[in-house]
Amino acid sequence: MKFLHFTNNDTIDLETHPQPGLRKVYEVYDAINRKFKSSYVPERDVSVDESLLLYKGRLGCKQYLPKKRARFGIKFYQLCESSSGYIWNSLIYTVKDMSLWNESPKYKSTTNIVMTLLEDLIDKGYKY
Repeated sequence: MKFLHFTNNDTIDLETHPQPGLRKVYEVYDAINRKFKSSYVPERDVSVDESLLLYKGRLGCKQYLPKKRARFGIKFYQLCESSSGYIWNSLIYTVKDMSLWNESPKYKSTTNIVMTLLEDLIDKGYKY
């Protein structure tokens, strides 16, 4: 369990990978995200939430947020339905290797995150 990952290291191309910091677990994470999106369609009121998953091990993208109860952990940005709290989409913050930091320099990074999370809903004709 110490070296658990779900991807063959020989087949990974770090230049084109969507999130190189998650390369060893990205396939499982992406499959979970796709299943959340296909299982439920959120109502009109949605919100983008920032959450912290407690993690005390060694990790390059571990965050320190002193005002949170769990001060060390992995930061998630999640698109949730306001009434039920259903997580429809999520992004794991992996610091500087995220491709969306470089995609649109005219917006702040949080705006890029929100638009990335909402992209699939907008494509399906969702009105916000």
